[in-house]
Amino acid sequence: MRFAVSLADIQRAGLTFTADEAVAVAQRLIHNHDSAPPEPPFGAPSLENVHVTDTGEVECRACEVTPAVSEIAILLQSMLAPGLHAPSGLRYAIARALHDVDAPPFDSTGDFSATLARYEPPDCGAVIRRLVKRAHAAMPRYAPSRRLCIAAIVLLAALTAAAVAAIRRHDVRPVVPPVAATRGDDVRPVVPAVAPVAAARPIEPPRATAQAKHPVHQAKPRKASAPTWIDKLRLRWLKNRLALRNDLSRGL
Repeated sequence: MRFAVSLADIQRAGLTFTADEAVAVAQRLIHNHDSAPPEPPFGAPSLENVHVTDTGEVECRACEVTPAVSEIAILLQSMLAPGLHAPSGLRYAIARALHDVDAPPFDSTGDFSATLARYEPPDCGAVIRRLVKRAHAAMPRYAPSRRLCIAAIVLLAALTAAAVAAIRRHDVRPVVPPVAATRGDDVRPVVPAVAPVAAARPIEPPRATAQAKHPVHQAKPRKASAPTWIDKLRLRWLKNRLALRNDLSRGL
């Protein structure tokens, strides 16, 4: 099975490019441009879109044409760490391609490739294959966590979609009872059979509870209060009126 890995993944795996590996990648990118059709997003070669394979090839699907001198120089500079041991002539050639030194720039990519050939390993393909082998050995220590994150995101998206679909399926809708077709236009709803309800048990009266130890004190009836002087005055007036009425009835 063909194995390809990007330069950015190699760096994320904790590996450092050597000067031979960086020059080999740049030379393969210049002379052995990938014959496969380019894929968007198009742009200059970078650590993210440049891949090396276990067959010793270099691929850049985002590159529509052969990269320019400055683009190759930027890729080389990003591959060579500042503290990495590299020939001073190689770093000077990169600075010259980027116009960082007071020297005439390279006229073409071929001129820049001719200068890089001084630092090129004898077999660029073998150097790239060893690089991919190192990356393949180092990737399992870092790749699982990345794959797990991607799998978790995919699973979360699937669960969210399933939840939304379930909510939509359980929307409130008018309930229409099923009907059974009969002869003519006589259509009657089908009434589901209801299981017979068991006879209700008679309600038993509550059992007498034990008498409380401390009986409840009942309220004593209130004594009739003595009539007040107003009541006495009313009674006297009522008696006088009744006596007057009796006298009048006798006279008549």
